[in-house]
Amino acid sequence: MDQELTEEELQDLKVFSKLSLHVPEKTVRKIVLNTAGAIEPALHVLKEKLQKKLEHDGDHTTILQMKVNRLEHLVHLKDMRIQDLTQHLETYKTKGKA
Repeated sequence: MDQELTEEELQDLKVFSKLSLHVPEKTVRKIVLNTAGAIEPALHVLKEKLQKKLEHDGDHTTILQMKVNRLEHLVHLKDMRIQDLTQHLETYKTKGKA
């Protein structure tokens, strides 16, 4: 086998590195040559990484949603307080005119 990496092997290495996936050069060569069973271990690792990322993102989304709900509740409480104070002000103005 030629020691120098082919253009296709270099492209595969770039793709794997962009996915933060370390694939040994020997495995990349097997993948490029379409060796049976060569790609499955790399795909399995990639699948696990994606599942962890999705789980992490889901947890992050849940936390953000809880924070949004809390802020919406606080805005509602502020609106109620403003309405209450406005009613007291109107009552005070009415009594002052009488």
